[in-house]
Amino acid sequence: MNTCVSFSLRCLILAAAVCSNVSAEIIPTARRTAWQPGVDLNGGIPSRTTIYHTLTPRGGTLDDTAAIQTALDDCPANQVVLLGPGTFNITGGGLRMERANITLRGAGPEQTKLVKPRGTQTPVISVGLGVQKGDHVNLAADALKGTNTVTLTGATPSKVAFAPGELVVIDHVTNSESWWNPAPDRSPGGGPEKDPSRGWFSEYDRPIGQVMEIQTISGNTLTFTTSFHMDFRVADQSRLARYWLGDKVKPVTAPTQWSGIEDLYVAYGDGGDSGGNIHLYGAKYCWVRNVESAYSSGGSVNLDGTFRCTVRDSFLHSTIWPYPGGYGYGLVVGYYAADNLVENCISWNFNKVMVMRASGGGNVIGYNYMQDGWGGNYPAMNEVGLNASHYTTPHYELFEGNESYAFSGDSTWGNSIYITAFRNNLTTRRTAAWSFPTFSFSFIDGADVPRTFYFEDAGNRNAVGIATAHLYYNFVGNVLGASDMTLLTNPRSSWTSPQTAFVENYDGQEVHVPMWSLGVDGGTTDAQVRTTALLHGNYDFVTKTIKWDAATPDHALPNSLYLPAKPAFFGATAWPWVTPENSTNPVAGVLPAKARFNTIMSATAAPVIVIDTYDTSVRYGDDVQLIVTAEGNPAPTYAWQTSVDNGATWANMTETASTLRVTATTMLLAAPTPAMTGQRFRCIATNALGSVISGTTILTITPGLPWFGTQPQNASVAAGTTATFTVAATGETAPTYLWQRSTNAGSTWSDLTESATYVGVQTANLGVKTTTAMMTNDRFRCVARNPLGTATSNAATLTVTTGTPGTYAAWRAESFLGPEASNDAVSGPLADPDGAGVTNLQRYAHGLPARGPVANPITLGTATSAGASYLTLSFNRRTTATDLRYVVEASTDLVTWATATTLVPGTPARVTAQDSVAMGAAARRFLRVRVTTVP
Repeated sequence: MNTCVSFSLRCLILAAAVCSNVSAEIIPTARRTAWQPGVDLNGGIPSRTTIYHTLTPRGGTLDDTAAIQTALDDCPANQVVLLGPGTFNITGGGLRMERANITLRGAGPEQTKLVKPRGTQTPVISVGLGVQKGDHVNLAADALKGTNTVTLTGATPSKVAFAPGELVVIDHVTNSESWWNPAPDRSPGGGPEKDPSRGWFSEYDRPIGQVMEIQTISGNTLTFTTSFHMDFRVADQSRLARYWLGDKVKPVTAPTQWSGIEDLYVAYGDGGDSGGNIHLYGAKYCWVRNVESAYSSGGSVNLDGTFRCTVRDSFLHSTIWPYPGGYGYGLVVGYYAADNLVENCISWNFNKVMVMRASGGGNVIGYNYMQDGWGGNYPAMNEVGLNASHYTTPHYELFEGNESYAFSGDSTWGNSIYITAFRNNLTTRRTAAWSFPTFSFSFIDGADVPRTFYFEDAGNRNAVGIATAHLYYNFVGNVLGASDMTLLTNPRSSWTSPQTAFVENYDGQEVHVPMWSLGVDGGTTDAQVRTTALLHGNYDFVTKTIKWDAATPDHALPNSLYLPAKPAFFGATAWPWVTPENSTNPVAGVLPAKARFNTIMSATAAPVIVIDTYDTSVRYGDDVQLIVTAEGNPAPTYAWQTSVDNGATWANMTETASTLRVTATTMLLAAPTPAMTGQRFRCIATNALGSVISGTTILTITPGLPWFGTQPQNASVAAGTTATFTVAATGETAPTYLWQRSTNAGSTWSDLTESATYVGVQTANLGVKTTTAMMTNDRFRCVARNPLGTATSNAATLTVTTGTPGTYAAWRAESFLGPEASNDAVSGPLADPDGAGVTNLQRYAHGLPARGPVANPITLGTATSAGASYLTLSFNRRTTATDLRYVVEASTDLVTWATATTLVPGTPARVTAQDSVAMGAAARRFLRVRVTTVP
């Protein structure tokens, strides 16, 4: 799912108009609001022609942030900061548009590209000063839906000296209209007051609110430029709070207004919910137009606490993290944002193509193409499509004229109310699931089990899927399904069964694909979702009929609920394009955003590098992510290469524990070592039309965690001499050392302490003095520490070679240390200090190590002499011993033993003795060797 092609849009702007006369009588007044959203319907996006400053990229890896930021900070009102063709490198906190009445414009999204490195945790572009709720005043009387004035309690305090033009928020506490999902893990303290999620995207436990603009002030009465979308009652502790934009301790700053971003490409914004690619905070009458926003880690475009802002004619696509949690979303509208417009856009290839989290009402999502929501480890299950959900309680939002695979409402965090879906086409199918039928990928789960996932419409497939507690939805004039919709009869996902039928309503059969799935949430169904919903004038391709609500006599579907006339961007295309009232042609036209998407995806092109790699320097202990992105069609494949000879030769990289995703756009080096400094990396992107090679990254690893540039080496020394082990470690802070020893082949380790035997245990050089044979096979390693962490060296093995002691007393002194050498329980001839079943005398006599487990030095065999077979016994002997006698004895009953009569000469250290009685001449014969010491 990495198909990505640059595209160009012509900006077609609606003429400024007020649509107060738009017909909406088909929906009862209580179930709708006045939708007059965005800049377009409130004066229009200004056409600015005066260029304040033109900038071109500095080139290579040079940073362009400061130059652009200076131009934005100094730009006079009603002028343009123009960015020329090329790639601009944006770093740090990104670009901040805080001035009013300015435009940041590129040469087109296929030419002007703004790119950030990964991991900066901030947007590429921020518009506004940020949003914090400041001082508040309670309402003196209820503020009712549809009105636009409010009276506050008492004399307005000087610290809350509201001013015309200021943005404020009206909100109230949770009441019966809001529902928070009571999942127990969200309330570790046992009650709502302990649930931190209740303050994530709204004021704590105040999920219903609305951003408003003050028009006039008369005493304690404020009049606003828009009406209230909900009732805000005194009984619900309703209050009005000002926005503090930026620093709370300073006077309130006017919000950023009438500023816009146009005609450019942005990529690799980071930071999740607070980051993304483009993030508007508390702005009003601002816009994003003709922008391609790609590869975000966070919302592709975010509208937080905004008022009458517009996102239009733009292509949002391809998250780099297709998982839940805020990093993989397309369009994000939240924090009471109200009366904004998102129109004629594409949102494609995200975990969730959009979310609305505590949005403030009056927002319009109009004529957009939103496709291919999926999960990184569940691509066969449909994610939510068009929706006003994923945090409680969005309200009075309008979705008009869009196309998506589904209209959804998840219950993960709560509910939504009074949401209207009008003249949308909800097809039940994701584009990629049917366009790329062979698409799959492998994933290693938490149990280290490889699993293969397939992108197919196998699970959660429907046209409308609204979960628990979503109330008072209006579905009017929509078309559900498509004339050529197809069942998935051969699913590749092992957990699903072939689909057998499209059905009108959810019936509990997982093999059926319903048009309507209302209130279904896991194994339960919330009947209120259906009983409070208005389903009126919808056509579906199962029954092939239009269905009207029996209690609603008005069957005249208006062209639009917010537009006064056909929008200019439809050109000659039929509008309305979704016409359920025409059962012979319920989809009368093609959505322009979809046509644009199809053009993008059908244009073939050889790969072109749009995001290139560059030299990277990181501290040891940190991971390195190298990013290359190529655009082309068919989608290019990637192969990362490395060179260790300054680029003279290159080799393809393979997937290992330390080199990951070597065939993806983002390759990961896990904690590369300083030894890799100077190593080069590049990526080759290939499709059927050709290949392109990225730039080269030269890797530099600076000191960080301790790192052993010199490892300890195995040592072999003569008994009684000193063995030395040496290391050298570097780090951002010089590391300390501590040596350790293992006597069981590395199974366990113990710290050494300074002593007569071990010297330098906290230095880079360890001395092991007065070595003995019993130390053979001991292992030594060093642990280096600094404030960043710990590193452990390789282990080195000690071998102690011995001389040829001629007496047991000499062997005993050589093999045991200190008090052990004179302790008969440890070093006496018949002692077995290791409990191995071998006495010290046996070890001495047969040349065995002084300590540890050993193999049996005695073996039995047979020999033939004069046609008869004889039992033989072979054993090792200490050839230099002067105090030992080896006697081979034979027995028939293991009680009486006699010296064997014949000795066969062997090698000096290996002796073989032959029995004197032929095998078979006696019922049983036993041989043994008896060792005794002699003076």
